[in-house]
Amino acid sequence: MRWNMINLSILLIALLTIGGCGAKGKTSETPEERHAREAYVSVNDYVGEGYDLPGGQKN
Repeated sequence: MRWNMINLSILLIALLTIGGCGAKGKTSETPEERHAREAYVSVNDYVGEGYDLPGGQKN
């Protein structure tokens, strides 16, 4: 009976340790990360619109 209790205790400690690693909360986004996400477009989604050459020349 004593070995069953020790094994159960070890299993419980192992489960709590492993489970605690996956329970991270969502971290908040910094202003720099938000700016980068909103200001830039993925290369796969870029269609070439919205770019003006310096000096006002037509592109």
